[in-house]
Amino acid sequence: MSDLSVDPAFKIVPKGAECFLIWRIENFSPVAVPRDKYGSFYDGDAYLVLSVKRSAGAFSMCVHYWIGEKATQDESGTVAIKAIELDDYLGGTPVQYREVQGYESKVFLNHFKGGINYMAGGAASGFTHVENTIKPRLMHVKGKSCPRIKEVS
Repeated sequence: MSDLSVDPAFKIVPKGAECFLIWRIENFSPVAVPRDKYGSFYDGDAYLVLSVKRSAGAFSMCVHYWIGEKATQDESGTVAIKAIELDDYLGGTPVQYREVQGYESKVFLNHFKGGINYMAGGAASGFTHVENTIKPRLMHVKGKSCPRIKEVS
């Protein structure tokens, strides 16, 4: 994948170096999480976690996409798509892991030696929400073969 077609948030990934980076999905885009917030996850959000380590002269890469128990469908779908995009950007080398709140893999948990903090809340959904308000109405129906319907105020 060329640098032009990749999400700008992924351009901070250093090529040929160890790194550990986390992004949170906000309005269909990955947003870098500050380092002091690593290990804290909102249950209403979805996150991408990239781990690049050097071992025996080669790099091992892991891309985890974490989905909170109250994450919306747009966040869950976006994080899966962005995980593939990040994987492609890194040449298809990373191993991908799908992580669900409360059922994280040991590989994922080993990245957070201080533990994981689940927090209530999260970023607003990227979808436009429509309020369904039901207004009771009284209708007058007259006729059999060609009914005429009139709302009574």
